[in-house]
Amino acid sequence: MNTDFDLGDLARLAAENPMKMVESMMARHAEHAGKSEAELGYDVKQVREAAEVYEKQRPKLEAYEKQVEEAKGRKVNDPVFGELTWDTFWEGEVDVPGFGKLRLSIDADAEAHAVATPPGDAHRQAMTQFLAAAERLRPKIEKANFEYFHRVRENYAEGGAQVPDVRQPADIWKELFSPALHVPVQDGEAWRVELNWECSWDGEHGHAVYIEGGKVVNVGIQGIKASDIVKFMFDKYRIVTVAITRDDYQGIRVTPNIYTTLEEIDTFTMAMEDLLKNGVPAATA
Repeated sequence: MNTDFDLGDLARLAAENPMKMVESMMARHAEHAGKSEAELGYDVKQVREAAEVYEKQRPKLEAYEKQVEEAKGRKVNDPVFGELTWDTFWEGEVDVPGFGKLRLSIDADAEAHAVATPPGDAHRQAMTQFLAAAERLRPKIEKANFEYFHRVRENYAEGGAQVPDVRQPADIWKELFSPALHVPVQDGEAWRVELNWECSWDGEHGHAVYIEGGKVVNVGIQGIKASDIVKFMFDKYRIVTVAITRDDYQGIRVTPNIYTTLEEIDTFTMAMEDLLKNGVPAATA
């Protein structure tokens, strides 16, 4: 169906206020469906209120983006991590027993709109604990990777992807490359790190293993494009979100408000758990 979108106008609206872009798209779809604005009712009301919230937050967001640009390239020499450079995350390299030299990233910005917060003792403890446990964890990570691959292999094959035939757990390493270690904000009781790879069966999203307190707690997709998440959220759960894709980060904007019900929050939580557990369907991505 031709919706006659003016892409230039949509780009302008997205830059000014992403929720106004959503409102414009909804109005255009409604027009082609023969519906009036009144028939859109609650959905339009939500989007317009979200746009007002965004406008109120704009000064803080713009100030944050300015801080991010100014902080890029900042360096620190950490006693555990060595030399690090900040570019949204702290970045460096690390030698990990059993895994070799890995690209390293560290997220230390626990507070909203914090920029280039240096790694703290909790990050150093997580790294120290992981390095001590890495060789012991390697066979468990191998087994978890192998079992995950065989759980999802058919889904990728049905989507038309060229999927390798991995018969033995040790062979899974041949399908994983460009390894990286991520140390996230340490906000729980147990230390946490993530191992990320590019992988042969999902060249777009990659693969990840999540380790908490010395145990493999989750295995799955390393990253999913913001636009795919937006489509997944709406197609499956009818949740309206907005993709934010910029040079230094990508994500989705979700704007709950005082009118948001507990049932709607539960639905969003369920959607995120579904996304983290299963990723987006191959046809969506």
